[in-house]
Amino acid sequence: MKSCSRNRLSRSRRRPSRSTRPTPPALPKGCMTRGCARAWRAWPNSCPCAMPSPRKEKTLLPRWTDRLLSGLMALLLAACAGTAPPGRESATGPRSGDTLPAAYADALALMAAGDHETAIPVLEDFIKGQPDKALPWLNLGIALHATGQAERAFEALYKASQINPELPAIWNWFGILQREQGAFDAALKAYRRALDIDPDYALAHRNLGILYDLYLQQPQPALAHYRKYLELAGEDKTVEGWVVDLKRRHPGTHARVTP
Repeated sequence: MKSCSRNRLSRSRRRPSRSTRPTPPALPKGCMTRGCARAWRAWPNSCPCAMPSPRKEKTLLPRWTDRLLSGLMALLLAACAGTAPPGRESATGPRSGDTLPAAYADALALMAAGDHETAIPVLEDFIKGQPDKALPWLNLGIALHATGQAERAFEALYKASQINPELPAIWNWFGILQREQGAFDAALKAYRRALDIDPDYALAHRNLGILYDLYLQQPQPALAHYRKYLELAGEDKTVEGWVVDLKRRHPGTHARVTP
């Protein structure tokens, strides 16, 4: 299925001390980070709803209406929430030849249009009938996050992880939530868990680059993960700009992945 917001800290800000950082999985109430205009403009491309892999989408598209088609194509072209590795989404997503339930398809279309508030009750009603599917829980978590309901979003992601812990998008979103709450160590573990499942999951590399660059102040692994993301995802002017900016701030930095 198909997720990374980048918030730049001011130069005067420092990483919260270990004594003030929350202990996962409980989320603190207040957000400890603040974004900039550039990060906010990039956010819509970073956090669409989770979608099945493009390979499986091809068998389903002819069955959908024009309205749904346009919404889902927008999701497929947005390079962010990520796709589960081949063969791993079958436990929660539609299989080749299956039809997408109308209510779930409507919820995805609403999310693609940015109407997360309306999508939430649609997803909740759908989940009541099929509570054992991980992807609806994941998308519910994404929609709740988009409407500022971090605690409920965490709970939805936790349910998704209990049903299918092998979806890297779930752990990528755990990382986003934890990073936004200032729990940087927990975010680091979540992103690494996503890469343990799929080492070529581009979005986890992008988010790790952001975490190392802006929050952990470790330019070498940040550069390594930015470059790996670009290698996997292709051209991305935004991330290419981040690489240039990182090299300007840290001259002589060489890419090095931190285990």
